[in-house]
Amino acid sequence: MRAHNRDVIVPDSNIALAAHPNAVARASTCDDFLVLGRDIAADWSTACRREWLVTNNLGGYAAGTVAGANTRRYHGLLVASLKPPVQRTVMLAKIDLRVRYRERNYELGANEYADGVVHPRGYVHIESFRLRGGIPTWRYAIADALLEQQIFMRH
Repeated sequence: MRAHNRDVIVPDSNIALAAHPNAVARASTCDDFLVLGRDIAADWSTACRREWLVTNNLGGYAAGTVAGANTRRYHGLLVASLKPPVQRTVMLAKIDLRVRYRERNYELGANEYADGVVHPRGYVHIESFRLRGGIPTWRYAIADALLEQQIFMRH
């Protein structure tokens, strides 16, 4: 995995988002912490550098990139604290989704390999990414349909 300069998106934080000066980040309602449009979310060079984090207040968390690729060893959909608040273990690294719509398959995941190849390239379908009430939400444009994916942790 490659090292990149990154912006970390932390919901419910008193710390302002440290975004790149060219990044478009805006709060559209009081419930939205951050909204990224297609120009950032569907572009590999920007979406793989923007990270999100959701915690469960028990020492566990979920974290990843807007592009959907795990670019750090501690990224995962379920990282549990086996002896709270320490000894974190990645229990579920990721799930790469594939959607079938109107007789066509659409890959929604993304993985970057050591040689720099990115496959699949599901990030190209991202219409927007937002943190809504502390929940990361991806909106995918699939042909003439919109599909939302959310990740949350129950605590």
